[in-house]
Amino acid sequence: MGELTSWFLKKGLAPTTMVFCLLGAALGCAPAAEESSPGSPAEAVAESSETAPAASGAASGDKGTLRHRPITRLARAGAGGGKLKLVYGRLSVAEHKELEKVFRDERFFEDILDELNQSLVLPRDVPVRLEECSEVNAFYDAENGSVTLCYELLGHFLELFGNQVEEDTDEAREEAASKAVAALVFAFYHELGHALIDIYNLPATGREEDAVDQLATVLLLETWDGEESELAILSSAEWFDLDASEREDEPDMADEHALDEQRYYNLVCWIYGSDTEYFSDVVDDWELPPARAERCEGEYQRMSQAWDALLGPHLRPVSG
Repeated sequence: MGELTSWFLKKGLAPTTMVFCLLGAALGCAPAAEESSPGSPAEAVAESSETAPAASGAASGDKGTLRHRPITRLARAGAGGGKLKLVYGRLSVAEHKELEKVFRDERFFEDILDELNQSLVLPRDVPVRLEECSEVNAFYDAENGSVTLCYELLGHFLELFGNQVEEDTDEAREEAASKAVAALVFAFYHELGHALIDIYNLPATGREEDAVDQLATVLLLETWDGEESELAILSSAEWFDLDASEREDEPDMADEHALDEQRYYNLVCWIYGSDTEYFSDVVDDWELPPARAERCEGEYQRMSQAWDALLGPHLRPVSG
C-alpha cells in the first residue's frame, strides 16, 4: 500500500478525479494503460469505462444509450428530520491522515451524502464514519446506528488493484487508484443498505448480505450516471475476483456472505441484466456463462422492482 498510496497523494488527485480518470471526461487525466490480457476482468473495467456514455447523455460509438428508469418516489413515510452525517474519526497513521485531507479538501463523501439526503426521508440521523479500525472492514452497527468505512479497507483496495499494475506508469497507477475508490463507493452503498433495512424495518427474504449487494447495485445503476455506476460495480466485481484468486484457505461455507466467486458473477450478471444491449460486451469480457446470462435480465428486473417497492415510499418526491 505504501508506495501506491504515496503516489496517489503526491499526484494531488482528488478522489472525485481518480474515480473518473478512466472515463475520458475533461479532467486532464491521461488514458488508462492496458494492463491485462484481452477479455480479462481487469481490462474489461477500463474498456467499459472508456466507452460508456452517461445514462442521460448521447450514445458513444455504436454502444447505444444506457436505459434505466429512476426509482419511484412515493414518499409515504411522512416527514423525517434525520440526515446522513459524515464523521471523520481520530487517526494515528500518517497515510490515513493524508488520505483524510484529500477526502476533506474535495468533499468527496460530503457530496455523496448531500445527494442522498436530498432523496432519503430518515427518521433519525445516521453517522457515516471514516476512521481507523485496525482491520480491513466496513460495517453497519445497529446498536449505535452508524455506518463505518475503515481506511484499512481503502488500503486493501489500493494494494489489491496496485498489484495488478504491470507497467509502472502514472496512467496505470491512476487506473488502480480509480478502481480502489470506486470499490469503496460500492462498499459504502452496501453498508448503507444494511442501515436502511434496519431503519425502515424492511423485509429481506433470503440472506441480507445478498439483498444489500442488490440494493447497492440498483442504487448505483438507477441514481448515478452510467459511466460512474459502471466503474463502481465492475471494480467491485474485480475486487471479489481478485480476493477469491488470492485466498489461500478453504472458503468459509458458513459465512453470511456469498462466496467471493458468487458475488463476482452476481454483479456481472446484474449489470448485464440491467441493460443487455448496452452491456452486451460484459458476457464475453467478464466470462459470464451463457446459461446465467439468459436469466440476468429477468433477475435484475425482479430485484429492481422489489427495491422500488421497498424503498420508494421513503424517497422524497422530486420538486417542481
